[in-house]
Amino acid sequence: MIDLIWQKYLDKYTKNNCEAINQLSFYCEICNKTIIPSKNTKALKYLLDQSFTLTQAKQIHTHAHYIHTHTNYEHLLLQYKTILLRKGIENKVAGKLAKMRAREEFIELGL
Repeated sequence: MIDLIWQKYLDKYTKNNCEAINQLSFYCEICNKTIIPSKNTKALKYLLDQSFTLTQAKQIHTHAHYIHTHTNYEHLLLQYKTILLRKGIENKVAGKLAKMRAREEFIELGL
């Protein structure tokens, strides 16, 4: 009984998933090909969860494709994350150095 209910759910989910993928697909003039969303794309999740309308989800998918494929967004994001990581490490090191200096000062003062 449970297997039958589970199978019906999977059939419905798979059917909805395939329909959503077809609805979100679009033709990219730059790539000269049809862009089909992957199964784990956020636009597909939003559409299946009914968080967004088809138009909104398609806009998200289209914009994401153009940003990630046809710009240097990924490179800039990596640079930004690297800078943040360096600053975080520098702040931690600076904090540790300040603590070490404070300890040395206390030792020199005999405290």
